[in-house]
Amino acid sequence: MKERKHNTPPDSRVLRRNFTLIELLALISIIAILLSVLLPALRNVRRIAFSIQCVNNLKQNGIAFSSYLYDYQYWTPNYYDATSDTKYYFFQFMRTYKDSRGTDKTLICPDPNAWPPYNVNVYGNYAYNAYLDRRRDTAVFPNAAGVPLSSVVVLVDGVYQEIWSSHTSRLAMGRHIVGLNFLFADFHAGTMQRGTVLKQHVDFNISSTAPPTIFY
Repeated sequence: MKERKHNTPPDSRVLRRNFTLIELLALISIIAILLSVLLPALRNVRRIAFSIQCVNNLKQNGIAFSSYLYDYQYWTPNYYDATSDTKYYFFQFMRTYKDSRGTDKTLICPDPNAWPPYNVNVYGNYAYNAYLDRRRDTAVFPNAAGVPLSSVVVLVDGVYQEIWSSHTSRLAMGRHIVGLNFLFADFHAGTMQRGTVLKQHVDFNISSTAPPTIFY
């Protein structure tokens, strides 16, 4: 009787082959190309997340703003008082209504590109619409220009504590990759793109026959 021969598997060490230098360099090049494509996209996703958090901050300030208006029969707070050490009233009122202790993070845009406030415990890095100043004896609504509350600007991404319709240089251009974030007088907040906000949405209480002009 013949003895059956068993096929023995080849030694795995025989099948093992080392990478050549060219193959290793090609692999490194492919990884580098993938990283160059993915990293900018990941950075954009991160900045979009900051923008969403910024909108949430504005919504929190909108809730505080609505509480103030309810208490004062829809008269808005002063934005500035030259006789006070804490000159910018609006930001202090918002801190009071939010019961903020220490740094009020809802007044600070989380994006690293945001302009740092002069004093985070007093000011934020959002700009308040100076035309809402209570000293002007103007209620939010009705207003001379007939602008609906959903379009009246209250806060916007800014590089100064207040804005006027002629002060577009105080807008924080480029802070977010999509647009700028706004809080409006009907207490909704959102991201607005260039060409969608008019000067009449800022100086809403000034009657003017001039044609609509772009603020942002």
